[in-house]
Amino acid sequence: MSDGSIPDPLIFRESKHIHYFTKVKYVLSEDAWFLTPFRGYKGKTEFVELFKSGWVCVKAGWAWDGASGPTIDTKASMRASLAHDLGAMLMRQEIIPRELWFQNDRMLERLCLEDGMWSWRARAWRKFLSLVKGAYGRPEKKRIVHVAP
Repeated sequence: MSDGSIPDPLIFRESKHIHYFTKVKYVLSEDAWFLTPFRGYKGKTEFVELFKSGWVCVKAGWAWDGASGPTIDTKASMRASLAHDLGAMLMRQEIIPRELWFQNDRMLERLCLEDGMWSWRARAWRKFLSLVKGAYGRPEKKRIVHVAP
């Protein structure tokens, strides 16, 4: 049905199962661009394209869970939480090495400050994240696909 036509009701079958992710709160409605510290790496997924220059394009439809750790979702944390989750996803998918977790945490702090977060809050969030040393960037931490029913 790549021509956009409606499926023939005589051969159409309703899905008996759905496949989904949990722990998602936000979905991008437009593409977003970030300059990351991940220079020299290149990769592409369904929703993300990382360029060797360090620029990354996150496509509309990409989902993330917002702020984590000892902080809350605010306007000053939204871009940073998206970019940080993006960095962890790039590590999980082995597009960038997990050793870049520190740079990912620094990017989060930079974006928080740029977006008006109090410096003590941005620093505390980064320091908390540094304690886990990129644990969510491990390949075995890939999101689990749930099936219902």
